[in-house]
Amino acid sequence: MRIKLLLTALFSATALSTAVGAELQWTELPKLPSQATVRGAFVAEVGESLVIAGGVTDEGESATRDTWILDSADKGWRQTTVLPEPAVSGAVATHGEFAFFIGGAAAVSGPGRDSAIRVSLEGEDLTYDALPDLPARLASCAAAVLNGVLYVVSGSGPSAESGEAAAMWMLDLEAENPEWLSGPPPPGNVRRSPALASQDGALFLFEGAGPTGPSTAQ
Repeated sequence: MRIKLLLTALFSATALSTAVGAELQWTELPKLPSQATVRGAFVAEVGESLVIAGGVTDEGESATRDTWILDSADKGWRQTTVLPEPAVSGAVATHGEFAFFIGGAAAVSGPGRDSAIRVSLEGEDLTYDALPDLPARLASCAAAVLNGVLYVVSGSGPSAESGEAAAMWMLDLEAENPEWLSGPPPPGNVRRSPALASQDGALFLFEGAGPTGPSTAQ
């Protein structure tokens, strides 16, 4: 519960500061055409469209490549270019017109993936550009972009199934030949499903859930 409250406070403060006193209102979006609920999907804004990609359905444990896009609230969802491979529970970061899909797994309880892709909208379809492979396979991780650098924090250290301390890697998106570099390790042991965000020139890391529940922010 605490992690939810912390995230709510962070994002609410950001929204309120930009709204300048304007009343905030919820808008109900069209439902996905799929009859099943997608779990663990990548969700991001690409260009000016909302994208839901991958994840699994309540009907099984295997991930899907299916990708849906919503161009505006008054239009319906439409299918677009499928993911290069099935993925579930990876990390998402956005930067300008791009989104980044990081890590994840091919099944709910499967091993991690070392994939990192840049997602963009070309015409009406999505395109996927492969970034250098992650230094480790990460079934659980978090990502954010700050000053043109993509940061990724592992959910449970260099090996996603181990109990090792968390690790951080950095990729300069503006470099001619980008490569992953090791960053300062986060304090403590960042557990499964952390959250990472950038704001006002700083990174904010929220620890995930451990064996006894959620932890704190860094």
